Amino acid sequence: MFRNARLLFGKELLGAFRDRRTLFLTVLFPLIFYPLVLSVMSQFGEAERTRLDTLVPTVLVVDRSGDETFARELVRTDAFTFLSFEAFDEAKAASILDVPKHLRPVAMLPIGFPAEPSNRIPPRRKLEDVVTYK
Repeated sequence: MFRNARLLFGKELLGAFRDRRTLFLTVLFPLIFYPLVLSVMSQFGEAERTRLDTLVPTVLVVDRSGDETFARELVRTDAFTFLSFEAFDEAKAASILDVPKHLRPVAMLPIGFPAEPSNRIPPRRKLEDVVTYK
């Protein structure tokens, strides 16, 4: 049984090596095509990496705590450009963030904790009031 399988395998292998198209598509084409595709993908990846490295993110921080420590530390560092303004002003926010003319800033999202806790914050709703299981 194994002798017949070996003979069949040898016949098919010999037929594959005799056929030039099969030999080209199974051996030569991958040797040429795969490195070419990988080099092109590498070039695209490098171009995207370069583009991302040149982007400068803009972060707008609103600090209304009244404490000047945060502002002083931001001014001292070279990693940030510190621009200060007291209240939300559409024109100033648009110019600082370089917002395109067809868009307009409408809100700022404060991040962090208030300097003094306030009891005006409503209590958090229970999970059972918001989520239902079926």
